[in-house]
Amino acid sequence: MKQMRSRFRLITLLLVCAFLVVLVLCTGSVLKTNGVTISSLSSLPAVSGTASPEPAADVETPPAGDVPSAPSVIPSDETVFPETDSTPNPEYNIFGL
Repeated sequence: MKQMRSRFRLITLLLVCAFLVVLVLCTGSVLKTNGVTISSLSSLPAVSGTASPEPAADVETPPAGDVPSAPSVIPSDETVFPETDSTPNPEYNIFGL
């Protein structure tokens, strides 16, 4: 029983390693065909997670008296959602998801 478990673990480890090697080789092949190299990756700017955009200094907020009020007439459903004569193209889900 111990020998079967040991074989199973060994085969599983070999399969995982083979999968990772194939993944690395495929990724390298795709990057090579797209012209991405290690030297081109080092020239990219560094991304810092703490940077936040600064608010624009020249944006002015209108005074409280200049704010327009909401319209008093509520549009009917026909003006908000007009009917269209064209039907959308049917999309078929061939994968069943």
